[in-house]
Amino acid sequence: MYSAVGVELPGIALRRFEEVNRFYSSVIQNRRTHLQQEIAEAQGRISNGDRRMARLDVERRDILRTLEGRGALDDFLRLQTELANLEASAASLRERFKAAEILEGESTQLEIDRANLKRRLQEDHKARNASLSEAILIIADTINTLYGDAFDMDDHARGGMTR
Repeated sequence: MYSAVGVELPGIALRRFEEVNRFYSSVIQNRRTHLQQEIAEAQGRISNGDRRMARLDVERRDILRTLEGRGALDDFLRLQTELANLEASAASLRERFKAAEILEGESTQLEIDRANLKRRLQEDHKARNASLSEAILIIADTINTLYGDAFDMDDHARGGMTR
């Protein structure tokens, strides 16, 4: 390129250019070697993983075959189903228990309210009993005053029965 232009470079500049060129070529070669080693290691890890996965797959297949042959897999699946049913039943029972506790609390409150109402009615009856007895006596006296002779005659006619 320099000769085409007609410029001659001194020997030192050409030597420097060749050294730089060799240095970059060396760097590129080292980088290629390093990347090839990393690729080889990665492929080795992949290969090891594939072998391990195949070995574990065979182990799993053997275990399932063993379990299936003895009915243990069926037993296991049946027990899992039974466990799920029992857990659902337990949850249902817990909910029913909570509802029963709430109902029990309401029932107890109703009994308390009923007892309080009965007590108030008894107190009211006691308070009004004296007034009621007095009213009955007043009515009896009034009837006796109004119809006193008629009751006495009727009593004699019936054989002396008094009211």
